[in-house]
Amino acid sequence: RDTKPPVIQELLNRWPNRRFILVGDSGEHDPEVYGQIARDNPSRITAIFIRELSGTGRGESRYRSAFSGLQPESWHLFGQPEDIIWRK
Repeated sequence: RDTKPPVIQELLNRWPNRRFILVGDSGEHDPEVYGQIARDNPSRITAIFIRELSGTGRGESRYRSAFSGLQPESWHLFGQPEDIIWRK
């Protein structure tokens, strides 16, 4: 939780004209960290993908809180990497 935000912000700063897709898992704090980064950089984060490890789904209060203020289509949960289907 303490290391990812500054590292991601450094990447955003290093490439100011690029947009990013954030990929993580639900095991620790990725949803909360990525949600905040997307709110702080709305034009830079194209999508967020979270590998959902607990099987709770999008309706879980954790995800509603982590991704509050973001467009519902901007964040996605998946079980296995091959489950990712995304169209911009």
